[in-house]
Amino acid sequence: MRSPSCELRIFSTQMSARQVRYWLREKLDACGAAGTDWTGDLIAGVGEAVANAWQHGGGAGCAPIHVSFFFDLAPVRAVVEVGDMGRGFEPAPVTIDLEETGHRGRLIMEGFCEVRYERRPPWFVVVLKKRIGEA
Repeated sequence: MRSPSCELRIFSTQMSARQVRYWLREKLDACGAAGTDWTGDLIAGVGEAVANAWQHGGGAGCAPIHVSFFFDLAPVRAVVEVGDMGRGFEPAPVTIDLEETGHRGRLIMEGFCEVRYERRPPWFVVVLKKRIGEA
């Protein structure tokens, strides 16, 4: 496994998603990828992954969230991994049902990014990938 370009470890709070979105925007700016549609998509997807980690990953304020950022030049893409210590879930296809209250976060993440879910004990990790040029 390659080394991340940078990492962030925080304790989950209601502000975690906002904190990570700002942090990720700075990292993308430093890579010269500011202000494109695909960076906005990635930031939205990652923000949702962090919000889910806060909500489901072990408790507000007491559970760690680990975020890793990778930026590849060939092909040009960004990969962000969001890990929490919650029990995770077994991914199944999500259908759009406006009456149903669950799975909206997955719809958001999977609508903006290529998403993979992995168990890396003790972490449950959401891997979000976006290639440059994908809107």
